[in-house]
Parts: sequence; structure tokens; C-alpha cells
Amino acid sequence: MQVFLTGATGFIGSRVLQELIDAGHQVLGLTRSDTGARWLEEAGATAHRGTLEDTESLARGAAQADAVIHTAFDHDFSRFAENCEKDRRVIGAMAEALARIIHRTARNRPKPPNTWARDFIAKNFIKQPIRIVVSDIKGLALIAHFS
Repeated sequence: MQVFLTGATGFIGSRVLQELIDAGHQVLGLTRSDTGARWLEEAGATAHRGTLEDTESLARGAAQADAVIHTAFDHDFSRFAENCEKDRRVIGAMAEALARIIHRTARNRPKPPNTWARDFIAKNFIKQPIRIVVSDIKGLALIAHFS
């Protein structure tokens, strides 16, 4: 499965990246820099150049994938409120593409898409304990928290 991973070179994202690759998934990892792109390629992923400010690029990355895991966040805590608003825009930009994927795949499922999406990712992506929060923000957004 092709997974678009934001924050792929970060503290959490780099660990998620390795878990996904070890499980046999193809990863399209968001990176801002040439150094990050090289690191992703060496790790076995494909680099997707972009930033959290470039919502069009984020939507293109999400549209190329079967699933999205969003681990990126701007950690300048002197601008926390603004960064939370930026994160809302990031999730919104990716949510529409992700919602199309989930709803298309879940169309004939007996469970509601939110329940099905959570169960599907827990079963098919990570083989370790995982807690997934699924929330609706102008579409469907998935945020994974690994223990």
C-alpha cells in the first residue's frame, strides 16, 4: 500500500516510516530539504518535496496515496495558536483526498467509514500497539499516535 507520511524525517515520523517500510508498504514522505530527501531515499521511501504552508503540494501527496499519516507539526511554541491553525489547514487540504479514498473503499462496508478506517489502519499498517484517533474536519482526517 502507498502511504503519504508528513513529518517523515521527524522524531515520530521517522519511526513510523521504518515501521511502514518493514511491513512492506511504499512510503511517500514529505520533506522540506535536499538532506531530508536523501535520507528518505536511503531509508527506502520516495521523497515528496513540500512544506506545511504549501497545501496544494500536501493535497497532491495525499491524492497519490492509499492512506495518509500526519505526524508533522511546526514546534515554534511562541506561535502555538497560529501553528494549530496551520495544522487545521494542513489536515483540511489532505482530508478531502483521504475522504475520497476511505469512502470509495468503504462504500460497501457494513460499518460507518470512521470505524472502518480506524480498524483497517490498525489491522493493515502497524504490527505494534497503536492508538488511532479518527476525527471529522471538513472531511475525514486520520491522526495516528504510536505507543
